[in-house]
Amino acid sequence: MSQKLGINGSVLVNAQYVKDLSFENPKAPYSLLNNDKPEVDVSIDIGAHGIQNETYEVVLGIQVKSVIEDEIQYLIDLKYAGVFTLEKDVKDKEKIIFIQCPNIIFPYARRIISDLSRDGGYLPLYISPVDFMTLYNNNKRHRQVNGNMAATQP
Repeated sequence: MSQKLGINGSVLVNAQYVKDLSFENPKAPYSLLNNDKPEVDVSIDIGAHGIQNETYEVVLGIQVKSVIEDEIQYLIDLKYAGVFTLEKDVKDKEKIIFIQCPNIIFPYARRIISDLSRDGGYLPLYISPVDFMTLYNNNKRHRQVNGNMAATQP
């Protein structure tokens, strides 16, 4: 399946798969009896590495922690990956890898999280869509600030 991207190029999606998945339900069945609204913390990270030539594995990491009154309801740790081949000499390769590729695989990871929370006995967790462009820009800015700070220290 080839998908045309908006950043001067196209990418071929070779595969998508669950690389690692963990669900912990430490207080069950007691946590299932609590009807209070949980505090849910979701964190997302993206990793990538080259496999061969213009082919990359992009790993979308999603960690979920659901807590009520300082007691963990459940924990989810998902690493969902895709293997992508980019056109040769494509411009903005880094943006394609860290913005467009995660955009392609995010809906599948989101569904897994929703199904897993539901199958664990809780309401399905629907993660809001992610602005991977903003995430990319924030991470890039953070790396630049940390790099500049490190360069100025004796």
